[in-house]
Amino acid sequence: MYIERLNPDLPISEDDVTRINEMLKLLNSEAPTICLRRIMTVARANTVLLARDDADRVIGMAILVVITKMLSTEGRVEEVIRHDSARGQHVGRLLMDEVHERAQAMGCSRIELTSHPTRARANQLYRSLGYIQRETNVFRREL
Repeated sequence: MYIERLNPDLPISEDDVTRINEMLKLLNSEAPTICLRRIMTVARANTVLLARDDADRVIGMAILVVITKMLSTEGRVEEVIRHDSARGQHVGRLLMDEVHERAQAMGCSRIELTSHPTRARANQLYRSLGYIQRETNVFRREL
């Protein structure tokens, strides 16, 4: 298994697109099917990391969003998922280790993420990696 950054200048295979969509359905069963163009748009704006197995199939994904503010540079982790076929292979830990390395290299002073309370194993992973659950109000406005 290895982790790679998705290069927005090199298209990925239809199988990759299918597997990414399968994983996104694990996060949200009502997620729309996304196309190659959308994946590449996200890859141009952010750091999209893909975990691949020895047969080069996508088995996990994480997105690092870097936010540069007046007083700090921070990272936000989104859509950390692993394919059902990779259960028990520590894909999430490997992806998060790579996220941490890249965020630090990009000057981030901290990383934040959100995780639904029902994702017990993911929440356990984040705690084991040193993440601390915060008491905060999260506000959202649909546009």
